[in-house]
Amino acid sequence: MAVQTQDKSGAGTQGFRYGVFAVVATLLPIAAILLIELGLRALGVADRQTQVFVAADEAGDFLALNPDYVARYFDGFTPGVPFTPFQAKKGPSTFRVVVLGGSTTAGFPYRFYHGFPGRLARELEAARFGQRVEVVNLGLSAVNSYTVLDLARAALDYEPDALVIYAGHNEYYGAFGTGSNEAGIGGAPWLKHLVIRLRRTVLYTLVESLFRDPPTLGGSERTLMAQVVRDADIRAGGEVFEAGIRQFESNMGRVLGLAEEAEVPVLIGTLASSLAGQPPLTDDPEAQSAFELGLGLLAKGDWDSARVALERARELDGLRFRAPAAVNRWIRREAPTLGATVVDIEGSFRNDSPGGIEGGDLFTDHLHPNARGYRIMASSFREHLGETATALTIETDQTLDAMDDAHARLLISRLLGDYPFTKGATDREVTTAYESLLQLATKAGLGDSLAVLVIRGAAAFPTAQLRLSEILRAQGDTLASLRSYRSLLSWQPFNESLERRVVEFGLPNARADAETDRIALAAVSKDPSLFNLNALAATRLRRGLLADAERVLARAETLEPDDPTMLFNRARLLIQQGDTLAAREYFVRYQAARSSD
Repeated sequence: MAVQTQDKSGAGTQGFRYGVFAVVATLLPIAAILLIELGLRALGVADRQTQVFVAADEAGDFLALNPDYVARYFDGFTPGVPFTPFQAKKGPSTFRVVVLGGSTTAGFPYRFYHGFPGRLARELEAARFGQRVEVVNLGLSAVNSYTVLDLARAALDYEPDALVIYAGHNEYYGAFGTGSNEAGIGGAPWLKHLVIRLRRTVLYTLVESLFRDPPTLGGSERTLMAQVVRDADIRAGGEVFEAGIRQFESNMGRVLGLAEEAEVPVLIGTLASSLAGQPPLTDDPEAQSAFELGLGLLAKGDWDSARVALERARELDGLRFRAPAAVNRWIRREAPTLGATVVDIEGSFRNDSPGGIEGGDLFTDHLHPNARGYRIMASSFREHLGETATALTIETDQTLDAMDDAHARLLISRLLGDYPFTKGATDREVTTAYESLLQLATKAGLGDSLAVLVIRGAAAFPTAQLRLSEILRAQGDTLASLRSYRSLLSWQPFNESLERRVVEFGLPNARADAETDRIALAAVSKDPSLFNLNALAATRLRRGLLADAERVLARAETLEPDDPTMLFNRARLLIQQGDTLAAREYFVRYQAARSSD
């Protein structure tokens, strides 16, 4: 019998061909998908849905967070987006801070400029006088560490000088939360990460628009807190509880790792929440008993024991709208090992609370700070961000204009009038009670009535803010008018003519110098023009801040050594400093400059 031998060379060649064919067959669909994706992008398809940042001005010189992109974190709910534009091409003298987090970072219940990032910007404009300060607020209501990671990844492409993070309260009921109805996508972290990354592609966006479920949230008159809860009893140590802690640790670890690779410093704040001012939201008797014990000990002045009991009440609260202590333990223990600086916000609140127990003195509800609380947060973060050699005196501020204050009070009343703060109320009862509150507010004062118009959708916030500013101005209330104009300018950061008119309006009234100063300082940070510098110098000089006035005037003098306003202010400054000889020289130059005009 003849024995046939196998042609090993031929078999090997054939196997190689099959291998090449298999690789090509696999790569061709991928290549086709990539080509389609690139083609769609070139045509500008779904630009508004896939870009994290979009042009904020007509020229495209500034970018801002894209509302259409962040809306895709949710089903049927679109969060308010802080409007804090930044340069598309960062300037050499720009100091840029990106702030990430949830509703507290966004500034709730106030507008974004009254939250801690807005107040941080005002403080940094003084601490880093001589630089353009950009505090880019990427805070959004009802988001957690998944969103923080996604936005941090995008923000790091724009050369921030620091990331500031205040997040962790929404790991259970925020978007992709482990106990949430909102964009939950099951319990698989890998799938949540994949979906978030795919949402930056045009193809996925188009497919998602075809198959996405109808809106489930946002169409109801109930608050978002009343709609997002899937698991209302998340027990400490249970599966859902531990999943929330793991996702926070994993996502924050990724954020800190990306920042370290980019050599961007990170400040991460410990989380604060109301202890004495917020009973457990659950009906669990053990949690309620611990809270009542804490209040009793508080009344007796036993602060240490009271704190233990009140913290236990929070930990037993199965409705996890306040972060458990495990989140802060991770921040304090692990964040420094990953290169972050921990800013102890919880400690700052504790130190500023009666008996060292956080409550209604610093919070509007269970965890959102009031204006004083936001000021404390801003100063705590600012202390870790350094200052320039020409830093000006930093004057912390917790003022609100009349409409912002009224709007915040109405939002809080709406929140506290619904689940989980008010249990058992029907949709009709909730909406009827709120409608009655709005009707009363229309008769309560100018700020309240304008806030109601905004809430009803009858006026845009900037439009109502302008109306308030002009009415107060016509009434002769310069200080309140300037306070309202300052808020309006936060909505219109590119309106230089309005900014100048407001400063010119405030300058003649020395009693309003504090407000005029804040507006002028923000103007100088964006545009260190001669007018803005002279205005800032005048307010600082009149308020006796002589070293500040000298630094500002020195900068003005480099722009125009013979400017009459600068020369006059220099002469005034030198007189107050006791140098009458030098003051005479500047006054003579001032007279010469005036006569040549």
